[in-house]
Amino acid sequence: MELQWPLILFTTFISASAGLFAALDAMRSQSAAKCSGVLVLASSGLSALTTICYVIAMSTCENTFVSVEYRYDPTHPTHALVDAANYSAFSGGSLSLTVAAIVLALAAFACAFSGKKSAKWNIAGWLIAACSCASAILLRMVFYTTGGSVFAF
Repeated sequence: MELQWPLILFTTFISASAGLFAALDAMRSQSAAKCSGVLVLASSGLSALTTICYVIAMSTCENTFVSVEYRYDPTHPTHALVDAANYSAFSGGSLSLTVAAIVLALAAFACAFSGKKSAKWNIAGWLIAACSCASAILLRMVFYTTGGSVFAF
């Protein structure tokens, strides 16, 4: 898990940068934008793949929390700090964030595929950059909603 987050940031940066480069290049000339199509498609695909792998890795880590400490609350002295269902990226409040992150990563790949097929990067490049960045932000939100609850005080 420690290595996956920097890898997500790196692939997202490459995908967003390639999308922006293709969009800016398409503003200048259409022939120059055709050359960057393979790079944009590959980087968006790699970003989507690392996003899906990261979510799968997060969902497998939920079993590492074997016991939840208890706190003293006069009204509920034996309640657990958090519900064990909150540890998963596919349950609780994290489900919608996880699904949105995966959908946005796949949308960036779909925009790259569409841009490569039509060779029109004017809009596709900007959409790739926006979807890639939003996906990375949502993955960080999933990270905090699943793991942040473990250390509740």
